[in-house]
This record gives sequence, structure tokens and C-alpha cells, in this order.
Amino acid sequence: MLKFIFCHGWSTSSLFWKNLVFSLQAFCPIIWELGYFSKKNTKLLLPVFPDKTKTTWIGVGHSLGLIKLLKTDIPFQGFISLQGFTNFLGEDPSLKSIRKQELDIMLKNFQNNPLKTLSYFHKICGLDSLMQQVHISDHNVHFLQNDLTKLYFSFNHLVKEKPILALGSLDDTVVPIKLIEDNFSSLKNSKIIIHKKGKHGLGYFYPSWCAKQIKNFINTIS
Repeated sequence: MLKFIFCHGWSTSSLFWKNLVFSLQAFCPIIWELGYFSKKNTKLLLPVFPDKTKTTWIGVGHSLGLIKLLKTDIPFQGFISLQGFTNFLGEDPSLKSIRKQELDIMLKNFQNNPLKTLSYFHKICGLDSLMQQVHISDHNVHFLQNDLTKLYFSFNHLVKEKPILALGSLDDTVVPIKLIEDNFSSLKNSKIIIHKKGKHGLGYFYPSWCAKQIKNFINTIS
């Protein structure tokens, strides 16, 4: 049996997947909510699955969500990266220098004014209309800042040569094509496919296109 586990990116919510999972219902999708917009003291954790070894698990991660999936102990057989990354800063020195400066500014802005920074980030992602459905005033500063600082580190070592489909969009300024190529082009079992639009919300805005690429990909590994 093949099943998907979806994990959304930084400062968004499980609502990000509401359009895409509709096209993938046959694969019993499980959605991991990271709990960024909750005042509770603990995150909503990924459930324990008793049939982990009897199921072919495919991880679908948007942005930072890919790293969240890579860090679990679930024996994934492959990953779908929707504008995700294993190293947000990039391996290329010139790319890393520029992106580190940008991340430094974002972190400083977040520390000074979390709500304003979140609103601005959602706007450049193109996801401001989606996030109007979430009470972002209930944001958990600790969770958000902790995960934001994780973007300074590389998680390339977690890939372990698993098949990866990396989807991106030409107009994404958060995870641009150059970063996707930097992270995935040298991996043995990776495939990169780029859509002309989508900003940083490809799975939300173009679910049918994403579902088609995902189904084609899993046919090669299932």
C-alpha cells in the first residue's frame, strides 16, 4: 500500500494542502500540522503509524516541510519537494552569501515585529489570501523563530539517495530555481520540473499540475 504524508512550510498551515490532497485521495493522504498558529505549549506531533514497515511511504513537503519529513524515522521510499530544499542558503558560496544576508534581515525583522513580518512573508509568497483563513495573531513566536533559525543549517546528509521529485516555479522569490538546482541537480535520483507560475504556493495554486507530476513520479518507484 502506498500512502502520502504531507507537511507544510514555515509560517503556513495544513490548509496549504486543501486543493492538492483532493486530487490524491486515492493514496490516503495524511497531513502533518506543525502548529505555528496555536498558543499551546507543544506542537501537534506527527502520529505514530503502526504499519510503517507495511506501507510504501512518500513524503510530500512544501518548503521547510521537506526537511521536517527528512528528519522523521519513517522509512520513506521517496520524496516530493514542492519548492523545498535541503539547504536553504545553498551550497554555492556566492548564492549562500546573498541568501544569508536576506535571512539575517528576515530573522531580525521577525524578532522586532513577528506579526508584520509574517504578513509580509505571506504576501511575497502569494499566500496572503490563504492565510486570511488562519488566525495569524495566534502565532507561536517560539515555534516560528526556532524553525526560522534552522534555515542556517544544511540537511543534505538526510537525503540518503532516496528518489526525489523537486517541483518549482519560475516566479518564486523565496526558493528560486537557482536554489532548487543548487540543492537537487547533483543528486543521483532527483528530477527537477519547473512550472511557469506559482510563486511560493505551487501546490496551492496549481494542484492539478502538481498531482500529475506526482503520479508520474511515483509510477517510477512504486
